[in-house]
Amino acid sequence: MVHLRSMIKGSSSVSRGEEVADRSHSKSGIGVVIWNVTYDCNMRCSHCYQSEWRPIRELSDFNELRIVDQLEELGKPLIFISGGEPLLKSQTPQLIRELKARDFRVILSTNGSLSGALRSVADSLDNIALPLYGPEEFHDTITGVKGSYNSVINALRDLKGMNLTIKTVASRSTVKHIRHLLDVASRYDVSTLYVCDLLPEGRASSSEILSKEEWRKLIDFFLQEVIMEEEYGEIEIDIGLHPSAAIYASMRAGFEVKRRIMREGRGLISISPTGDVLLSPYLGDLRIGDARRIKEALESDIYREVGDARNLKGVCGDCPFKEVCGGSRVKAYVYSGDLLGEDPTCLIN
Repeated sequence: MVHLRSMIKGSSSVSRGEEVADRSHSKSGIGVVIWNVTYDCNMRCSHCYQSEWRPIRELSDFNELRIVDQLEELGKPLIFISGGEPLLKSQTPQLIRELKARDFRVILSTNGSLSGALRSVADSLDNIALPLYGPEEFHDTITGVKGSYNSVINALRDLKGMNLTIKTVASRSTVKHIRHLLDVASRYDVSTLYVCDLLPEGRASSSEILSKEEWRKLIDFFLQEVIMEEEYGEIEIDIGLHPSAAIYASMRAGFEVKRRIMREGRGLISISPTGDVLLSPYLGDLRIGDARRIKEALESDIYREVGDARNLKGVCGDCPFKEVCGGSRVKAYVYSGDLLGEDPTCLIN
């Protein structure tokens, strides 16, 4: 997570989420939990990193494994509820309400298509993240579902006044529509635009991946027109799966990166729909534990090795910013099969 505005200009609702994560991390070693409650989805997004394979059985009873009890004991980390489409699972609304009743900070990532279920939990959420990729026809082509654009716009309109995020993927097709996304964000008082780098997994096409120079131009645009000139108000720009974006931005804007960007092995875990504890939701084959004993996942060899910057290899291992950046361990693994290898998408090397 690279929050450009808060890095340059200070406090935001996003930085308050980071405070929650840091407080929990200092207590237990876990600061952020990405909880994918289901693989089921009613969209067919062309960039989705999930494979077509689905397990036969998902968790049917969250209470059975005392997951929320454990997370409370571990210091109430920042919780992201995602999927699939999480609201397709009938138990998700009750899970969200229980988390809120226990004073967790909860962020829901949803495609906005299930308006009734979304409205029923909106007051229990600290942030609602909705996907948008461009104008209506383009967006519906990306999702494979006609009407999906209007579902998002309707949700943004209905939820205006709440803490909202528009999430998108950075690809050669979508990046040309960034101004459209910012215009929509400005119209509905959206607090954050989350831009995640494209992974060459699942349905994604590697031909859509931005080059390093294309990424640098995109960040320059965010720094100058969005953050410094505030053409779209005080919107936060959050860059996902690209920790070196923080280092590049710091060089361009003249600020110092003071906090660790790459959280794999340093406070982030993911819980899968089947109850596995993963290093990252993007690395479903790297199981580090199970949800019956969440704390034990931090003792796994994989988690410990990834969290120690001294183990990094290649340009990441030699980099003076390895403690605050660390490179994307996800992309190191996806591109080379080596979790500790260099990040081939680094913007400064």
